[in-house]
Amino acid sequence: MVYNTFVYIFAVYMHTKGEKKLKKIIHKSLFEHSKESRIRAFLLGVIDVMMISFFIVTSLLVRFDLSFHSVEPVFWDSMITYLPIGIISTVIIFILFKLYSSMWTYASIEEALHIVFASLTAMIVQIITIFFVLDLPMPRSYPLFFGMQLLIGTAAVRFCYRGIRVLRNRFVATSPE
Repeated sequence: MVYNTFVYIFAVYMHTKGEKKLKKIIHKSLFEHSKESRIRAFLLGVIDVMMISFFIVTSLLVRFDLSFHSVEPVFWDSMITYLPIGIISTVIIFILFKLYSSMWTYASIEEALHIVFASLTAMIVQIITIFFVLDLPMPRSYPLFFGMQLLIGTAAVRFCYRGIRVLRNRFVATSPE
């Protein structure tokens, strides 16, 4: 009952104000930047898709002590069913939390909080989707492992990206011409 009410309220909101707001956020994230920053955001998105795919698979393996043979076939089937939904929903969450628009110009607490909240939201969406919407048989610890890996992996990718930019700018600034 509560779930149906939540879905109805969310659908009404998205149909009225939310749909315009979501379109505006996505448009701003994807199109209102320079060509160079759009290319960087696209490449970061490709890295995120690969990372999310990897974490969806490894979360199941971590639950079973990294043993392929210990994982029941029904869990593999559930994971394969959820894989495209998980990738798309997580990338949309990353867009909504502006992980592609700030590009870590300055490594700040605000950007770190965006990563934390985006990862937590992705984990909650995964729990709702797997256990309530699709009713897939999966271990209960699976979304927790996914959320932890996503948080650490996303922060690591953004931190490395920022480090590469700092090193590149120092090298370009000190190189003789």
